[in-house]
Amino acid sequence: MYKKFALPALLLGLSLPALAAEVAQVTLPNGMVVRLKDDFTWEYVIAKTPDQHLAPQALAQAELLASTAKDRVKLKLARHQWQDGRLGLVFNLENDNSENVVKVVADAQFFDDQGKPIKRQSLVVWQAEYRMPESYLRKGQSRDSRELWVEGIDPAQWQKGLVSLSISKLQFR
Repeated sequence: MYKKFALPALLLGLSLPALAAEVAQVTLPNGMVVRLKDDFTWEYVIAKTPDQHLAPQALAQAELLASTAKDRVKLKLARHQWQDGRLGLVFNLENDNSENVVKVVADAQFFDDQGKPIKRQSLVVWQAEYRMPESYLRKGQSRDSRELWVEGIDPAQWQKGLVSLSISKLQFR
């Protein structure tokens, strides 16, 4: 009979550490902040840093900022254009993953020519059509995105085209 309750008791015992509540936050002598929990464990608290200026090295190599990769899916700014005060962006996507990509969402941080942040925006860079496999980004494929329009950026401040990209969401099928 005790075998009947062994597995549920084991699962309950393994899940209890995940339910540990925060007891306190402590600042260490080196300036790091840690969170103490009631199960005698601790973890670092990740501090939110304010947007800062780009480093001179980043300003010198702007093309590296405009590319990123996650789970073997590469994203790179291919070209941009201005039309009626709006910024049009086209991205190049490359899939080296074994699965088909159906959606890619990227966070774009735009910087002026001095490296000061202007705007942050989430962009749906790739969206396959529902039940249309030919619209999937397949393994080994490289395709350009549709043109995405961004408003609220002054063309006079964005001559160098400084944008930092990071992939925030990927969906595979």
